[in-house]
Amino acid sequence: MTGKKAIGVMNCFHFMTYDTAPSLGMVHDSNDRRKVEKAISEVGLVPTQLFKVPHPARGPRPTTTSAISRSSNLKIYRPISK
Repeated sequence: MTGKKAIGVMNCFHFMTYDTAPSLGMVHDSNDRRKVEKAISEVGLVPTQLFKVPHPARGPRPTTTSAISRSSNLKIYRPISK
């Protein structure tokens, strides 16, 4: 997610945490450098965008009865009583 849509849902990080950011060596002010180092240590580096199209919609959640019907073929083993 990028651009205004990302900003609208607050899906943004400090600009220096993105892989397209300038090198940390370019930050000469010690206060700015500490801020950037802290952001990177807390968030990590944001990777390049992996998907260019939206994810497919999730299907319906399985119901309890469908889970039970699938499990009807399971064999249940119980300890032998002595």
